[in-house]
Amino acid sequence: MKNSNNTTNTMIKKLLLSMVVSLIAMTSLAQTIVIKGTVKDFDGGTLPGARISEEGTTNYTLADVDGNYKIEVQPNAILGFAMSNYNPLFVSVNQGIHTVHVILLNAKKYKKSIIIKGTVKDFNNNVLPGVKVSEKGTSNFTTTDATGNYTIVAKRKAKIIFAKPDYIPVTYKDEGKYNFLDVKLSKK
Repeated sequence: MKNSNNTTNTMIKKLLLSMVVSLIAMTSLAQTIVIKGTVKDFDGGTLPGARISEEGTTNYTLADVDGNYKIEVQPNAILGFAMSNYNPLFVSVNQGIHTVHVILLNAKKYKKSIIIKGTVKDFNNNVLPGVKVSEKGTSNFTTTDATGNYTIVAKRKAKIIFAKPDYIPVTYKDEGKYNFLDVKLSKK
């Protein structure tokens, strides 16, 4: 009888150990997020072969012939986008972000341009999706996403306009110091 109890106890311990290992494995898998998107140049052309990497790791992928990519990363990762003859770009992602479309600037052609990114909120700190972010005097614009974030490529010294219906528009002049520009809009 004693031998039977030892066998049963050993089996229970093995089963419990197996369950714990499985839970740990599932937890570590659940902590990654999949990011997908496209890599293009400023003129709208796709950049096949662009390298998309999770900074600080050896994890990377390459954009396909249409500039599309998909990569599994840790939450709060920093993605690096690189292509020969283009300025690199780095983007922070978190669990709420699953799609990242980027524009890389040709290092020679756009040496007088700047990438400006940030978040637009109201004065109650609520994010504002759908804000038009435009370069004054051009047709160049983007719109804030669902989390109030935007990225725009503009000429250095450009005036950047933030506008949304029912809000007072705001204009900032780039003095070469804005790479990240968070903006607050007031209701009319």
